[in-house]
Amino acid sequence: MAKTKFHSQYNPERIASLALVVGDPERAAETSKMMESVEEIWNNREYRAFTGVYKGKRITVCSHGVGGGGASYIFENLFNGGGKTIIR
Repeated sequence: MAKTKFHSQYNPERIASLALVVGDPERAAETSKMMESVEEIWNNREYRAFTGVYKGKRITVCSHGVGGGGASYIFENLFNGGGKTIIR
């Protein structure tokens, strides 16, 4: 069974190697509507994430809320979960 983190509760198998990161959880949800085969992989506090397929590429879209601390936390979670490229 995969390890989970306290806030994001991520499962590394559900994180794509390419991630698009936004501040607002609702913006993550809206962005996920542009993908196919979308799965919400976490939703806790300001952290909300979806993995799906966009133009043939598997991608994770997630939010980190306001400020550098939340961004740093979610970037670390994405990299620990197998993310290779993060676009903010």
